[in-house]
Amino acid sequence: MNRNAEDFARLFDSLDGFMPYYFRFINPILHRLDTGAFSLGENQLKVLMALSFRENLSPAEISRLFLIPKTSLTTVIRSLEELGLIDKSPTGSDRRKFQLTLTDRAGELIREKRRENIAALADLFSHISDEEFARMVNGLTAMGEYFTRIGATL
Repeated sequence: MNRNAEDFARLFDSLDGFMPYYFRFINPILHRLDTGAFSLGENQLKVLMALSFRENLSPAEISRLFLIPKTSLTTVIRSLEELGLIDKSPTGSDRRKFQLTLTDRAGELIREKRRENIAALADLFSHISDEEFARMVNGLTAMGEYFTRIGATL
């Protein structure tokens, strides 16, 4: 692993060039949900996503994972609780400390959102070659494995 500044400049340029496409095409697929009955925004979906990866999380853990300010997170948690998508369970005698879990309704919603995401991605990348598709999947998988390896896990 003998990389120089030019190598990291190429990585930066690659990420920098990709991000506008991410925000235009992929972010709306992954981070928006409109069921007709209600709409969820990016932070609400981030909380549900975090809870789908790990069953019980505290607000502080979610705040650290997704860099959501605690003041914003309080509003997000309240809205998800009012929609019947999360439950709060006290931890210990301090009523201010609690764990969050998904409700069955949220589990169904997440499964449906996953199906919709897969269909939207299939449509978005319908004209990509098999080789390009494999390179994308392998690149994203490698990044995830790297972050896991260095201990940056969810």
